[in-house]
Amino acid sequence: IPRLMDKDKAEEAQKTGLITVPFLDLYVYFAVTISENPQEGELISYCIDQRIIDESGLEIDEIMQVAKENASKDITVESIEDVLGLSDDSIQNTFYVASNRSRHYGAYMLILDDFLKEQESQLNSFHIIPSSCHELLLIPDSLGIKTEELYSMLDDVNSTIVQPKD
Repeated sequence: IPRLMDKDKAEEAQKTGLITVPFLDLYVYFAVTISENPQEGELISYCIDQRIIDESGLEIDEIMQVAKENASKDITVESIEDVLGLSDDSIQNTFYVASNRSRHYGAYMLILDDFLKEQESQLNSFHIIPSSCHELLLIPDSLGIKTEELYSMLDDVNSTIVQPKD
């Protein structure tokens, strides 16, 4: 499965042999899930490093392709109201949270072209905000939220809710 990390974390991880691929201002790395229990917030996995690449004879492009195929099988998109457990049926305009079913490292949707095209066909134009390494926010332009407001909202959430490691 692909995962995303920022440049600083990628530079540190590369020193240990972790395989990373640049993507926008982030880096993609790859993990194999051994076990997960979303109810308990538990995830056991290992990351693909240079040793595994050397021993397997696989190319990074092959790993990226398989990771994208695996990732595309585990996508959820929910309204923010559903994610927060709000039941206000009067809300007509909303934004969405994209992740995987376990909500562990689900921001990888950002690298899935088919997923993004599907969202574009449903939402027309929209902003994509990787709010953490676990999820993306999909905010339709039809909501009329200005870019400055999005930055402010993201900054507020990241400084109060999102843990620094995420």
